Amino acid sequence: MFNSAKPSPGEWFSCLNVGDDKIVDKDERRKDKDLLIPGHSLVEIVGVRTLNGDTPVFEIRLPVGDTAAGQDEPADADGKVPKYVTNGINFAFTGPKVITKGQLGRIKYAPAFVRYEGDESDNEKIHGRYVRPENSRLSDATLDGLELLYGTGTVQQLIGDPAGHLKLPNDLTKASRFKIQHQLLGWNVHGIYKVTTGDKKENKDSTKNLLAFVAPANQIAAPTPVRFITHEPYSTFTLRTYPPDSYDLDGDNRSNQDYYRMVDGEIKIPCSLFYWDPDGNSKQMIEIIGDSINAEIKLVLEGHETEPFSLLKQYLSEESLTTLIEDLPNVGRGNVSVSLWPGHWLIEFIGDLAGVVFDQFVIDKPEDSDFECLSYYTNWADSRVDDEVLFPIPLAGKWDGDDDAINDAVAAGSIGWATCAPGIGLVAPTVQCRDYNGDGTPDL
Repeated sequence: MFNSAKPSPGEWFSCLNVGDDKIVDKDERRKDKDLLIPGHSLVEIVGVRTLNGDTPVFEIRLPVGDTAAGQDEPADADGKVPKYVTNGINFAFTGPKVITKGQLGRIKYAPAFVRYEGDESDNEKIHGRYVRPENSRLSDATLDGLELLYGTGTVQQLIGDPAGHLKLPNDLTKASRFKIQHQLLGWNVHGIYKVTTGDKKENKDSTKNLLAFVAPANQIAAPTPVRFITHEPYSTFTLRTYPPDSYDLDGDNRSNQDYYRMVDGEIKIPCSLFYWDPDGNSKQMIEIIGDSINAEIKLVLEGHETEPFSLLKQYLSEESLTTLIEDLPNVGRGNVSVSLWPGHWLIEFIGDLAGVVFDQFVIDKPEDSDFECLSYYTNWADSRVDDEVLFPIPLAGKWDGDDDAINDAVAAGSIGWATCAPGIGLVAPTVQCRDYNGDGTPDL
């Protein structure tokens, strides 16, 4: 175990492969033959025990866990979809020795070589961490060597599967945004290397001798901020005013004196998350602004218009709006994706129209309507991930004398910016202001 005389706690520690003995549900346990830990593996630490009364060792096993958001892995030969470990668990690396269940081995935390599933020639997925300095005392030859060794991309975090392998996320665009940042393991890959074994026989398994040079990720950097849109209205409290005939306990008149009345309090509210997608498909946002909305409108796309449809939520859904747009002769089935939030509709052209840029939607609304319908291009895409957000600054709704109506501080369908606070989750320092009346209009 830990030896304070050693220069670094990243030295080797003793461990014991306990397999799935710590899993209470026997049906969830893997067979003993599947619990062999190959060399250079990522392992999960599940406990500590003492051997012979005085020798403490780490209890380890191959990782288990839920699928990381954004992953779309094919099923294995047994028809099972690979699961990926998440954070909140202690992990370490093993050395070159194979550790069977019940056998002792060694683990370390310092940078180590770990098995990698991939192709060493697939350089698009290999992101090194090295950034060549503009001014350096090192020679150009040395700098060239560092670039060759570590690559010139960005630091890439990896995730591990139950076989102890490391894999890169499938969708690198989404992996660096929103939800997945909480689920990726904290390891940085500094390069992928092919190990020469001396065996002259042809090796058809191109991943057998591939090793990733991996180190614990830098935990100082703040998680990536996210852009969100609220599902429901919110007010911490409302600002109210005492009536003219109101008096305090001392008999003093307190007319026109303000006070707060709690509404939602300091709670999290549900939201959906976006991700930055400037190189993706063409996307347009349609925004509904107003306080009294009860009408039918039509969407017009380059001279073709949809059938009239109601704006009220009991009649409008993502499915119905998708069908209306697909019915346009210049769109067609399977060529549009719609995300619907209160007062905001995100329309992305996909399928046969992927990459096609149309003119902005024109909204045909009644002449006497008392609301606005606007459209604009956007680079923000729907992540299809929902979360909850907390507003750290009290937000006061406006009271207009009607106890049954609250003019909420934050309307449903408001767009905001949030960061991840340890122990709290998403916290929003900024959020959009939109016209909204809590008495039910607009009922979007």
